[in-house]
Amino acid sequence: MEALGFSRILAVGTCDTAPSVLVDGVRPSWSGKRSTDLSTKDISDITTFCMNDSYLRGMEQAALAANPFDRVFIGGIPAMIYKHYYDRGVSDAKQGFAGTLRTIFSGVDHELPIYA
Repeated sequence: MEALGFSRILAVGTCDTAPSVLVDGVRPSWSGKRSTDLSTKDISDITTFCMNDSYLRGMEQAALAANPFDRVFIGGIPAMIYKHYYDRGVSDAKQGFAGTLRTIFSGVDHELPIYA
């Protein structure tokens, strides 16, 4: 897959494994790991990656060929977060600079749906 300035997705994840990615040329500790091998820090880092990477791709209005996180991987949460922040980036890019400021200064994202 193509690098878009923030990360390079080498392979999409499966229901049991995280996607293989490079961030600034370095492979994160969670990249390609099985869900059973993830630490609490890995899960936190995955969440941060999902928010940052997908938002940047959305802001660049880059077509999202596929969500790199499988819908089943660790309960589907990374896939949901990735899609949400990608869509939000696209929306903010369409609104221009004012939309970007709204996102940066909004604090907690109350728009993210939580599923039980």
